[in-house]
Amino acid sequence: MKASVLCAAALLVASCNYSNPHGSQDLQPVRRLITEPRGAQVTIESLGLQLEAPCDLPEDVRMDDALRIVKPGFHPWEGTLLDLPQPAMGTYRVMLRER
Repeated sequence: MKASVLCAAALLVASCNYSNPHGSQDLQPVRRLITEPRGAQVTIESLGLQLEAPCDLPEDVRMDDALRIVKPGFHPWEGTLLDLPQPAMGTYRVMLRER
């Protein structure tokens, strides 16, 4: 019984042919900024950008670019991506403190 199940599984794997519909293109890594609570205003003055978190950061945002994150009722946060924890690769999180 076990041998026939293994043979059937091997046959199924051997007959599967997956092809990537996007070809072999290199995908650019995405850097995501999340805030708790959501909806904070993210300003990157060096690039003249204003975003609302959660957001994907443009490629031209450098790790040492100054960020200012504000939300009414919370203390503002200022720093760089280098100052932030990464709960997952490419994801940066800011925990805002209530006033």
